[in-house]
Amino acid sequence: MTVSKHNPSLARDIAIQNLRACYREHGIVAGNHHFNDYWARDGFFACFGALAIGDHQVIRRMLALFFAHQLPSGLLPYRVMNGPMFSLSKY
Repeated sequence: MTVSKHNPSLARDIAIQNLRACYREHGIVAGNHHFNDYWARDGFFACFGALAIGDHQVIRRMLALFFAHQLPSGLLPYRVMNGPMFSLSKY
């Protein structure tokens, strides 16, 4: 499908479709085709797009996931690995 400068509505629809394809049970994964984990930086940047289109529930789930693993010092993990049990990468 070719997107031209004359159809910004089509470009917006494609962007929304691609963003929503990355929604999972606990938030937004970094890349639907290559990553199945929740990466803080990428996922929270994607939350701006979800906020813009009104998908507030996925943002709540993403925040809840990372806040559940927040250290008392305030640090959040940079990655929560998805699997039968969550595992964490470095903080």
